[in-house]
Amino acid sequence: RPKFTLLGSVNVMKQIKCGEHSSLISLKFIHNVLYCSTPSSVHCIFLGDVKNEATVCELDEFTIASNTVPVKGLDNPDYSMPVPIVASLSRPHVLSYHSGGLLVSTSSGLRFLPMSHPILRIGTLLAANLTEKARKWISASPNSEHDAIAHFLIRRGRPDLAINELKGLSMEAYIDLCIQYDRFEDLETLFNDNGSTLIHEICDWGRGDINGGYSAFFCICAYFLSRGKIECAKRLTRVSLSSDIDELRVDAMKLAAVIGALDKNDGKNLLEEIMDSMDEVSLVSTR
Repeated sequence: RPKFTLLGSVNVMKQIKCGEHSSLISLKFIHNVLYCSTPSSVHCIFLGDVKNEATVCELDEFTIASNTVPVKGLDNPDYSMPVPIVASLSRPHVLSYHSGGLLVSTSSGLRFLPMSHPILRIGTLLAANLTEKARKWISASPNSEHDAIAHFLIRRGRPDLAINELKGLSMEAYIDLCIQYDRFEDLETLFNDNGSTLIHEICDWGRGDINGGYSAFFCICAYFLSRGKIECAKRLTRVSLSSDIDELRVDAMKLAAVIGALDKNDGKNLLEEIMDSMDEVSLVSTR
C-alpha cells in the first residue's frame, strides 16, 4: 500500500473576494514544486525538507498571476514577497515550466507567466537540485535582504546556504543560525577574529530591564562549553574582563563558576583573574 503523509496546508484562496465561489481547477508537480490554479489565478507552493522526517515540512505559497490587484499595490516591491502579475486569466491550467516561467493554457489561448523574481528563481532552482545556479542568485541579492532570504532558505531545508552565502546577515541572525544548526566552528572563528568588538555589541542582548535573565554573551559562552570548547569560553571570558561594563564582569563570574564545575583549577584561576581585575578597577576609580 502507498504511504501518504500530510505535509501541511496553505491558503491559496486569500485573494478571492468575499462571497465569491471558487475552487482549484489545476494541480501539477513540476521539478518538485507544486503549481496550482483557480479560475482566475496561478500559484506556486515550495516544499520544505521532505526527506528529513525529524523536522516539519515548511510550505511557502506565492501568487504568480491573478486578475486582482494586490492590496499593497504594484508600486510596493517586496524582495521576500513577489508581486503577482496582474492579468486577465480565464480558467488557467498549468502545463509546464519553461525558460524561467510557467506556461498555462486558458480559454483564450496559451499564456506565458514569467517567474523572474529572485525568490521564485531561487526556490525553483533549489527544488530542481540546481544548487550552483541558485547560489548565483543568492550571492547577487542585496545585503539589506539577506535576513529575509535566510528565512526562506531555512524553510527550504538549506541553512548551509544561508550561513555560507549571505554575507550581509545581521550579526544576531548569523549567531542564531550558527547555534541553531550547531555550526560552532564558524561561531568560534567569528569570535576569534572579532572577539572584543562583538562582546561589547552583544553584552546587552536578552539581558532585560531588571536583572532579566542571561545575556547573549553568557549564553554563547555556555554554548561553547556544551560543545567542549572550554578554551574558547575561557578566552572570551578573559577578553570580557578588559571591559568597563559591570554586567560583563557579573557574567564572567557566572561563567567561572560553570567552568569550575568542569575543571576545578581552571575555574579557580579564572575567578582569581576576575577578582584581580575588579580590584584594579576599584583602585583606579578611587584615585
